Amino acid sequence: SDLPKADFSLPMQIEFQHVDFSYGEHVIFQDFSLVIEKGKKVALVGVNGAGKTTLVKLLLNLASPERGEILLDGVDSRKVDLKQYFSQFSVAFQDALILTYGMDVNISMRNSRDTDQARVDEVIASAGLSEKVKSLKKGKYTHCEKYLDNDGTELSGGERQKVILARALYKAAPVLVLDEPSAALDPIAESRLYETYHEMTKNKTSIYISHRLSSTKFCDEVLLLENGRIAERGTHSELMQLGGTYAHMFDVQSHYYRQEEGGEPNE
Repeated sequence: SDLPKADFSLPMQIEFQHVDFSYGEHVIFQDFSLVIEKGKKVALVGVNGAGKTTLVKLLLNLASPERGEILLDGVDSRKVDLKQYFSQFSVAFQDALILTYGMDVNISMRNSRDTDQARVDEVIASAGLSEKVKSLKKGKYTHCEKYLDNDGTELSGGERQKVILARALYKAAPVLVLDEPSAALDPIAESRLYETYHEMTKNKTSIYISHRLSSTKFCDEVLLLENGRIAERGTHSELMQLGGTYAHMFDVQSHYYRQEEGGEPNE
């Protein structure tokens, strides 16, 4: 495309201005506005269909608003060179593909020769994959699938998640977008992972699509989406004090965790 390159500063501010978006007849956002300040960690929560994923797709320029603008540091996302725009985001979606290549290539998304291997080692450690890699005959060069290579490894759900996370960290873009793993990790592995995220997002603006609310405590701000609008906004403890939908969702979930962890649920 012949669009100009923008002059972005770090970390970035993200702004939705009067955005309308629908899938056919189904209206998701109407006159939706939101500012995410530079360097903030924000959790997006809400029931399925509340608009969390759509919001992220609009931000990533994978969908276009019918009306309104999405601005990165005041620059309209549609007026920027697309390749440069994409380079501003590290994205870890749960359903991202794991390729039938070595783990190093899965992480860098480049061939082995062009991969910064020292950086791969760093993000393997950050994402909590070191033990796994040590256990493999070919280490990080082991294929991530078995069906083309008998020496390959089958990744568990939790390990797949970590490879996808390592890939996002390798890219090291100014904005980190994480679609949080809801089922693959046990609570302990999960809280370790959030501590890791926390370390790594120090100078980044980051957005978590949060399914399990254990990550929201790490965030500066929680946005509860309901029918395409922000129904509640604040820190975890502010929203707990508010005693609204978020507090209710949190209570239901933590009740469920306690049950899962083997004790009798506390009534």
